[in-house]
Amino acid sequence: MQRLQPHPISLGLAAILASHGLRKGSLSRSGAATAFLVGYLTLANPFPGFGVVLIAFYLTGSRATKVKAGVKATLEKEGYEEAAAADKGKGKGASEHKSASGGQRDAWQVLSNGLTGCLGALAFRVLHSGEVPSGHLPGASQDGLLSALFGTSQPAVWDAGRGFCALDSASANGWSRAITIFVLGHFTCCMGDVLASEVSRGDARRTTILNTIAQV
Repeated sequence: MQRLQPHPISLGLAAILASHGLRKGSLSRSGAATAFLVGYLTLANPFPGFGVVLIAFYLTGSRATKVKAGVKATLEKEGYEEAAAADKGKGKGASEHKSASGGQRDAWQVLSNGLTGCLGALAFRVLHSGEVPSGHLPGASQDGLLSALFGTSQPAVWDAGRGFCALDSASANGWSRAITIFVLGHFTCCMGDVLASEVSRGDARRTTILNTIAQV
């Protein structure tokens, strides 16, 4: 079995973005470490679209997190203090609440927004990179697991002699298209959630939930 390639450019870019988030205060230390791992696994892919969408989501979400950060931190701290008082002072204390860090995203938040898309991108890489060809998984026969699921392995190559489209319904028995839509749809939903929660919380006006038209 061929080994997965290191993709040094993706490795360096993931490190730069994670350190940028840590330096700017949008990521905690655990968040930066997790963002580096998720970012690398998503960027190291034969289809650059996943990386472009991830970077756009990360930069936009980081900017949205800092919108009226003081207002949001105050609201979060007030909410926690009320809950702690109702619980007779039990808990970790307002000073340890996440609002004290200025809205930094930790590892759990990074995984919540990026893990599903990362796994989809990794599946696409295994399917199309040519690094793990069909029939060459450990313990697999020539008509192995990848062959049974996806059909003949098809490297993702863009050149004059052999074009490739990630949304081609004929590629890999339709799995290429399904994975691409899955990953892009995941990050699109996450983008909507982040912008709705981060931008609206900084507004003094009441927020309207679109699916119920209720104000909260």
